Amino acid sequence: MVLALVVGGAYYFQQQNQGEPSQGNEAAEQNQQQEENPSPGLIASAVVLYTDSGFVPQIFIVQLGETVTFVNGSTSPMWPATAVHPTHQVYPGSDINKCNTAEEKNIFDACGGIEPNQEWSFTFEEKGSWGYHDHLNPSRRGTIVVE
Repeated sequence: MVLALVVGGAYYFQQQNQGEPSQGNEAAEQNQQQEENPSPGLIASAVVLYTDSGFVPQIFIVQLGETVTFVNGSTSPMWPATAVHPTHQVYPGSDINKCNTAEEKNIFDACGGIEPNQEWSFTFEEKGSWGYHDHLNPSRRGTIVVE
């Protein structure tokens, strides 16, 4: 319950900040430059919540280079991974056979169950529409759209 409130609050805060009042010209220009040319490590994280009903939201739009954090707010483990079950090869370079290798950090695959109240993150470096699923419950699916 607390986790759901934290994630919900973060989402609400993010939505509220999109409607901030306009700033002075200098500050507005600086913000525009940062949005067009973000500094490495300064791109905000996006959150996908995993519940007992599946992934929320089911379709999530992010920017190239953005990190998505999958938060397990359910009562059972989750294993987020790129489609298609069971091979996990849709996201470029991903493959379930790369789990437990030096390449694991570069694939869209948690490579194991993430326990309740834990999280796993992945940074999207390829533009496109990337289907994913819970490897432990393959009927639970979502899509990350990278612009």
